[in-house]
Amino acid sequence: KRPSPSDVPAGLEGLRALAKAGCWRHALTLSSEVLRAKSEAPPSPEPLKPVQMCPLERLRVLEIRLLAHLRTKGASAAAEEVRALGELSQPKYQYESYPGVFG
Repeated sequence: KRPSPSDVPAGLEGLRALAKAGCWRHALTLSSEVLRAKSEAPPSPEPLKPVQMCPLERLRVLEIRLLAHLRTKGASAAAEEVRALGELSQPKYQYESYPGVFG
């Protein structure tokens, strides 16, 4: 039986399980939920509480999301996601910008 988003843990591990099983549409659904939940969560005063997503985790979620778009013939959606990322040389994508996370 192929897993669905309700069969896997929420978050990156669940996305990896769906991708490994080739459940790309479910991976798109779960990635949207993960990104929405993390962006709507109130900021935590302590770094890396479960409601927050570190930059590396966010990039890994987006990586699976891009692959899922491509595997489901959603090249235009994948291209739009890449455009939304912007330049990867921006400080928000550099480890040095997060000494409290990657220190």
